[in-house]
Amino acid sequence: MKAEDDLGRGLKSVEIFGTILGSMTGLGERPGLVEIAAASGLQPAQLRPYLTSLQRLGLLELDADAKGHAIGPLAARLGQCRLEMIGQSYGVLPLAQRIAAERDLLVALVFWAGQMPTVAKVIPSRSSLNLNLRPGTVYNVTGTATGRVFLALSDDPRVADRAEDEFEARTDVPGIGDVPERATLEAMISEIHETGYSFVQDAYFPGINGLAVPVLDEGERLLCVMTIVGSTSGLPRRSVADLAEEISRDLRAARDEPAVFAELPAGIMEPAEEAASVPEDRRGVGSAEIAGRLLSAMALSPEPRKLKDVCSDAALVPAKAHGYLVSLRRTGLVEKVPGSPRYRLGPVAAELLLVRLHSYDAFESARKLIGELSGETGMMCFLSVWGTYGPVVVDIVRGREV
Repeated sequence: MKAEDDLGRGLKSVEIFGTILGSMTGLGERPGLVEIAAASGLQPAQLRPYLTSLQRLGLLELDADAKGHAIGPLAARLGQCRLEMIGQSYGVLPLAQRIAAERDLLVALVFWAGQMPTVAKVIPSRSSLNLNLRPGTVYNVTGTATGRVFLALSDDPRVADRAEDEFEARTDVPGIGDVPERATLEAMISEIHETGYSFVQDAYFPGINGLAVPVLDEGERLLCVMTIVGSTSGLPRRSVADLAEEISRDLRAARDEPAVFAELPAGIMEPAEEAASVPEDRRGVGSAEIAGRLLSAMALSPEPRKLKDVCSDAALVPAKAHGYLVSLRRTGLVEKVPGSPRYRLGPVAAELLLVRLHSYDAFESARKLIGELSGETGMMCFLSVWGTYGPVVVDIVRGREV
């Protein structure tokens, strides 16, 4: 595979654009201008026009009090498209759904995002496991089966950095799992290299077992981890080796077959309407906004795209688009499908979505929605979650008296 640094001549301004977006994955919640500039290697004055373009495109958004920037809705849409593409290209989603349905086990797909492994999708089991596992949940690298698969098999230097931070108790965002002794961890990593999977018994919650199996691309690089969770009776130790081998075999078979792409969920392929309300006379960076058009075009199909199709949707001639794609590939926002002339959104696109989920408060958003609904209809509205024995009401808006 051609190294990203050997792709040819790109555009410096587009690489700065990609670097700014990539830096957002490691800056925590709503960083300010100075923080983003430092992470991107820019002076604040150099950064401002790029932020204008990123806001105009909907890739970043400014919070209500204008004190910090967050990952915007277009970036989230690109990330969702990347995750769905990976799930379909490598057969991960159909396999996860089959395991959950046939074996009554919970399955989570976990990707690296920012500084930690992050749950991207959860396919629940029929039986209630009473776990608060949802998209945006983060795992420790050293203290979980899932994290240790990343530590054993990923070539991303951030994984080892996160492990060291956990040993030194320097983590700002805690994840699931207790940090083991270094010697114990080394033995666990050796076992993953030997068996190809990681298993934990009664590790996070009493009576709950977990299995983590890597999902690899054509070059045997780690894409994500499939995490299977069940009770000690539903996922007993004696069945783990056979299940892990079955999963790995099915993933290899799916990877080697031509991908069949189902329709992406409603809304992903619709034209973007995320552009922020940025004054037209505020100076941006023209090449950055063209790069944003290319990224939007990448998400208009449920499968990897040919260059001519991307250019047609972005209103660019292929000769002009080449330099943009070189730089977008170099920054991880776009990648070429191994062994194919087609392009797809890259790993940084998925990271942007998952980092946005780190700080997303689903309950607060839901409470706001039921308040608005009650105000519009005058009706009593309930907010419920699934508990151990069924639906549980967690909030009520009583509505107007009739």
